[in-house]
Amino acid sequence: TCPACGEVVPATFSAEQSVCTCPKCTKVFNTPIGNILTNEGEVVDSFDSLTGWTRLNGTGDFALDTTNFRTSNASLKITNVAPDGDTFLIKTVDWDLSDLDTLMIWIYVYQTQALQNDIVRIALSTTTDWSKYVEKTWVYLRQGWNCMVVAKDDMTAYGGEDLADHVVRIRIGAFSGSGSTLIVAFDEFRKNAKNTPVRLLTFDDGRKNIATNALPI
Repeated sequence: TCPACGEVVPATFSAEQSVCTCPKCTKVFNTPIGNILTNEGEVVDSFDSLTGWTRLNGTGDFALDTTNFRTSNASLKITNVAPDGDTFLIKTVDWDLSDLDTLMIWIYVYQTQALQNDIVRIALSTTTDWSKYVEKTWVYLRQGWNCMVVAKDDMTAYGGEDLADHVVRIRIGAFSGSGSTLIVAFDEFRKNAKNTPVRLLTFDDGRKNIATNALPI
C-alpha cells in the first residue's frame, strides 16, 4: 500500500525487500519482506489523560496507570469494585469516524486468571443522548495485554447508528460477573489498523495430523 496516497500497487521482490512504484502518485518506496503486511492506521485516542472522562454509573474507580501502557505514558485503568455490577466511563469527543473500517484497541487485564464471566465494552455514538450507537463486547480476555481488532460491520448497531456523522460520545467499561473485583485498562484506540498475511494457508476437516504435523510448521 502506497504510504503517500493509499493506492495498492504491485511490487518487485528481492531477497530482503520489495520495491514499489505507485502508478497513481509515482512515489517509489521499499517495504520489508515478512509474513505480515502492516497498516498501522490512525491513533484516535491514547487513553493517557483523565481530562473529559466521567463515571456514568457503578461504584468503581478510574485512574491512569503509568506502569502498564502501550503508547504515550499511561493507560486508563478501571477498577470495578462491585461484584456482579458494572462501571462505565463516558467522554465527549469530536471524531470523524465516517471512514471507519476496523477498530483496534488494547485492553490490559490485571487478574491472574482469564476472564470468563466478566465483560469489557466500548461504545461510540453520534448523539449526545445515546439514542443511537455502536457497541462491541469482549469476554474471555487473558491476563496482560489483549489486542482487540473488530470490523465496523461486526459491531452491534442500535438505533440505526452508522457513524456517518461525527462521533460525540465514547463509552468504555467493565462488568464483573464472576463475583470478584475486575480491573482492566484501555490504551491505544486506532482506526483502520490491519495486519494482512502475505500468504494464508488453510486446512479443512478436523484431522489429527493437522494439529500434530501442520500446526507446528
